[in-house]
Amino acid sequence: MFVVGAVIFAVFLMGDVSEVKTEEKVTDENYGYYARHQPEKAELKEDDMPMV
Repeated sequence: MFVVGAVIFAVFLMGDVSEVKTEEKVTDENYGYYARHQPEKAELKEDDMPMV
């Protein structure tokens, strides 16, 4: 039983590692949903700017 669990766990780890390696990297063309849907800087008023 231990061998069966170890094989299942090894398959899970290999799948997890392969998914991380093939994950689409963030670039200028692909920088995430929330970053794409923010207002342009010209559309923001001075008083709407967050304090950093």
